[in-house]
Amino acid sequence: MYKVFINDNPLFFCEDKSQLNDYLNVNYFNYKTDFSFKTEIYLLLSKKNTICCILSDNVENCLVSFFDEYVKIGAAGGVVENVNQQLLFIYRNGVWDLPKGKIEINEDKKDAALREVEEECGLNGPTIKDDLITTYHTYNRDEKKHLKKTYWYAMTYEKEHVLIPQLEEGITKVEWVNKSDLKIYMDKTYGTIKSVISDFLIKD
Repeated sequence: MYKVFINDNPLFFCEDKSQLNDYLNVNYFNYKTDFSFKTEIYLLLSKKNTICCILSDNVENCLVSFFDEYVKIGAAGGVVENVNQQLLFIYRNGVWDLPKGKIEINEDKKDAALREVEEECGLNGPTIKDDLITTYHTYNRDEKKHLKKTYWYAMTYEKEHVLIPQLEEGITKVEWVNKSDLKIYMDKTYGTIKSVISDFLIKD
């Protein structure tokens, strides 16, 4: 099963409806290759609080075909926890987010995740503890559609360090957040980030 966020709404690619038993009011479709099929799904996902699912016997091929005209971007990031069990958040473009960024050519995914956390937050030497989920989301830039695949890692940071937001990347704040305050931040973030934090808390 795959989950791709479009307009912050999830589009699932599943083999069977039973995979989404935990979700209500899902719009199900059998996969088609025509343009009108994609248009119908895009229209639904332009509305708030909408869930769509495309059913297919081969979900991977279906995913590739559905987004064939998109520019593919690889990224990596982390959920960083300090010795006080606080989590690291950044504030970018008016939304709370987690540090992440584009994987450079020939760069290892884990190295990219560590580098982005250091650059965006001013940290020095975070370490990776575990793998987390991989997320997908779409966005438009320069009149082109992009599909970003982000690899996420659970990280630890044991030093005392002044947090320095990477202003040139649009980051205006970096904060350590108590887990008891997470709901405040989750109400002001993206669906992909909610998925990552949920996965982190399950594995924590």
